[in-house]
Amino acid sequence: MAYATAADVARLATRGWDDVAQRVAQDARVPGALLRALFEGADTSTWAPAAVALGQQALASLNDSLERASRHADTYIAPRYKGVLPLPDHLVDGSDLPSVVAAIVLRRLMGATVSKDATDNTRWADEYLRDLRDGRVSLGATDTATAQAPGRMVSRAPRKTINWNNY
Repeated sequence: MAYATAADVARLATRGWDDVAQRVAQDARVPGALLRALFEGADTSTWAPAAVALGQQALASLNDSLERASRHADTYIAPRYKGVLPLPDHLVDGSDLPSVVAAIVLRRLMGATVSKDATDNTRWADEYLRDLRDGRVSLGATDTATAQAPGRMVSRAPRKTINWNNY
C-alpha cells in the first residue's frame, strides 16, 4: 500500500502535474493535464491514443515509485510499528507521511540530475523518517497503542560502601 498518491507528488512539485509528467513520462506528448486526467479517471478522448498510452505507462511507473518509496519508509518504521504494518489509513492520514513519501519520490524522479537544492529541500523527509523511527515524532493520537513493545527497565549503580576509617 502506497502512503502517498500521484496528487501528493504533484502538490510538492514546483510546477505541479507538468513537472511530474516531464519527469515520469519524459515525452512532450504527455502533458501534466493528461497525467492528471488519467489519475483522476477523467475523460481523455481529446488526446491522441498514443499519448494516452504513454500517459498510462507513466502513471503506472509513478505508482510503482510510490510503492517503492512507501516500502522504503516501512524499513524505517517497521521496528516501531511492526504490529500494525501496513499502517492503517487513519494513522497515515493524520501524519505527514504522505508528504514524506511524495518528497522522496520527487527526488528519485530527478535521477542523476538531482540538484543540491532539490536534495537540500527534501532532506527533511529523511530526517522525519529517522525521527519517526527513533520516537521523536509520532504518527498521531493513536500512536500510543502501537509504540514499542512493553519491556522492563534495568538500572544499575555502583555499590555503596562506607569507609569507617575515613569517617
